[in-house]
Amino acid sequence: LLDTLLHDLPEVRVKVSVDTSAPLLNLLRNRQIDFFVGDASIARYQQDLVVESLFTCGFGWYVSHQHPLAQTRDIDFVTMKTWPMVIAAGYFDPAAVEHMETLYGLNAGLYDHFAVLSNDFRVVRHLMDSSNAILAATDIAMLNTAKVVKLHTNPALALTLTLGILRLAERELPPVCERVMALIRERIRQTESRRSLGVKA
Repeated sequence: LLDTLLHDLPEVRVKVSVDTSAPLLNLLRNRQIDFFVGDASIARYQQDLVVESLFTCGFGWYVSHQHPLAQTRDIDFVTMKTWPMVIAAGYFDPAAVEHMETLYGLNAGLYDHFAVLSNDFRVVRHLMDSSNAILAATDIAMLNTAKVVKLHTNPALALTLTLGILRLAERELPPVCERVMALIRERIRQTESRRSLGVKA
């Protein structure tokens, strides 16, 4: 996307902040960014936001292709907990947290069952490569990641994440923002096409 922006909109100065949705929301409200792409569900709890939903994907448990569980089927949560569990922590829809706690019977709270929580995806990817860690992640985050396997769990993790463009309802955006958002929509559409082809294959 950034390559495209630099090529197609060379006159635009791009300020990029890569973070989870909650810190980006603070930047948005402080007028430090014009909009951000993040978890659309956050708009349900924030009346001052407008969201344009772009892409919906699932969640899963991922491991290195060399992990002892990589080829195992019907893996239960008790078995997964014998290995270090990692989550790319950030904003997480309360409804999703409740779903996972109910699904796996977690009385002590979801995050208490993870050995590592990090908002830096490079950290969690390193752990997958260097250990037998199990990562809870969105499918889109793992789309272009080689040598990883999505675990076949029972029960399956029936969660989705919708990415969207979020902005303040009362703020009028500069005209150039629409051009940038159009490129984002196209890039997301291409990602969806690649994912669909991958599913068919």
